Amino acid sequence: MHNVDQCHASLRKGGTATRDVSTGEIRVPLALFIRDEQQGAVELVLSGIEAAGFHALIGNLLSGGTAAEGTLLSARLADVNRRSSGGGL
Repeated sequence: MHNVDQCHASLRKGGTATRDVSTGEIRVPLALFIRDEQQGAVELVLSGIEAAGFHALIGNLLSGGTAAEGTLLSARLADVNRRSSGGGL
């Protein structure tokens, strides 16, 4: 068994993220590595709300913000999405 600190995932070369029109899920193809040796492939599956929150977080980090600020943006976005879909508070 490998230490989890030795494991990581990267975007799969040649892979393309897709959206399932019926569920709204976003699927991102990833390659799994242990100590920089590829071990396999998997898909990261996010709901539409999770994907929007992740997008806000990544955008914030790319513009020099912090993960904490991005998490706050994600929470606000999820709240707006819930309200717009009739989910209430």
